Amino acid sequence: MPGGGVAKFLLPALLQKALPLLTLPIFTALMAPAQYGQAMILVTGFMLGTVLVSFGQDTVLYHDAGTASGAGRMHGLRSSAILVLWSTATISIFFAIAVFSFGLTMFGIGSDVLAIELVAIGIYCVGFVPAAALYRIERMALRFSLVQLGFVSSQLTGRLCFILSIENSLLAWALADVAAASVALVFGFPIVRKNIHLRHLSSALIANGIRVGVPMVPSKLAQWVGSLSDRIIISARAGVAAGGVYSLGSQISFAASSLIVEICRYFLPEYAIGVSQGKRAALARIFAIELGLISLISSAVGVVGPTIVVLLFPSEYSSAASVVVILSFAVVLNGIQFVVVDFVSVGLGVTGRIWVFTSIGAGISVIGNFALVPIVGIEGGAWTSVVTAGVVLLMMGWKYRRELSDFGFIGRKTTLVLCLNSTIVLGSVAIREINPDLDLASVALVALAAVGWWSVRSEVSAHRASNSPVTDVLDSAPHLLSSRQSIDVRKS
Repeated sequence: MPGGGVAKFLLPALLQKALPLLTLPIFTALMAPAQYGQAMILVTGFMLGTVLVSFGQDTVLYHDAGTASGAGRMHGLRSSAILVLWSTATISIFFAIAVFSFGLTMFGIGSDVLAIELVAIGIYCVGFVPAAALYRIERMALRFSLVQLGFVSSQLTGRLCFILSIENSLLAWALADVAAASVALVFGFPIVRKNIHLRHLSSALIANGIRVGVPMVPSKLAQWVGSLSDRIIISARAGVAAGGVYSLGSQISFAASSLIVEICRYFLPEYAIGVSQGKRAALARIFAIELGLISLISSAVGVVGPTIVVLLFPSEYSSAASVVVILSFAVVLNGIQFVVVDFVSVGLGVTGRIWVFTSIGAGISVIGNFALVPIVGIEGGAWTSVVTAGVVLLMMGWKYRRELSDFGFIGRKTTLVLCLNSTIVLGSVAIREINPDLDLASVALVALAAVGWWSVRSEVSAHRASNSPVTDVLDSAPHLLSSRQSIDVRKS
């Protein structure tokens, strides 16, 4: 497996994303739906803030893994990314002071909580963001695991302890985020300090890093705006309690999407190396593995998710079961979208148009939620997420269809994955309607997922048999990539 082994890098990252899902029953038992809805707005705001403050520099670091050459240039690129992160984190702290000073609030969330969350965002972006990327690139498995698991374990433990000891559960939530970000900063400090070489800095390298990173900010920001808009609009139109119920279903699907993100992130260094070195068969194999896992994870959300809601959560959250089923379609669409975005931005170094597509998706999400939530209720937010994910995937897939095809992306099998997931999820719904006690859903999931996995993997043999180098494709289409020795972006 690429990048140093699944057990060393992928499993800690997956565990980091799975632990919050496993502890959801505890927090929903301790918090009323209205409080939980506020907490989930806070969580989404935290992720949105980290996108802004990180300024796309994690993409710069991963892209550097395959395209940078020469010790001086490598140190300069990494130092510039770290310098930008420190600068933007300082701005986050400044905004925290401003929010607290002016007493700004949102949906009953106090200014003290918002200010503390902004501090957590700043610490996270100077600690976790560069450390996780650099430990992964340098293949330092133990340190990588410490950062990943240290952050999430201290965050969850802190939330539980603070909620039990502090009356204000939202304040407890924010304090736990600060504590977790600080733990990540401590574990990540050695690699960050090692990669700061101010003597190698230059204005050209800083400009190149910003040029790669900046287009990713509106792209990632638009994704989180879409996620935040449904919770805010549902809370405003149907009440904060309804927002809390929706947030539970959204959290289950979000956990699945987070697992997919970590799977894709595991392969990020291989994208840059594979493209720069012309490893076409290796890239085709990576695409096949990712599509198979996306199919399996998203199908499991639609089949098992409703049962989890009914069995593990208080009855006040039962309406979230239908939300989970609908959002499973968004999980598979977003998962394929992650693969495309990572390949285009990290592998090809082309980021100019991605933000346009995701911004359009954010607009569709906001408009769709305003239109559907008053009519359909919380399920309207879920259907809006599905439509948004589908539109963005279609736009990006069409724009970069040639590049994806040239490097072995499996278009026909992608269609198969979508059809397979629809069959699995809708079939499980039908089975549940016919006989709720019939446990054929799990059998259907395993059988159809196995068929889908085999079908996707069967495509790889054709790419392995082909010896046509990627460099031939690059020579005939020089606009696809910038120089292998540079991270300059050619906006398409």
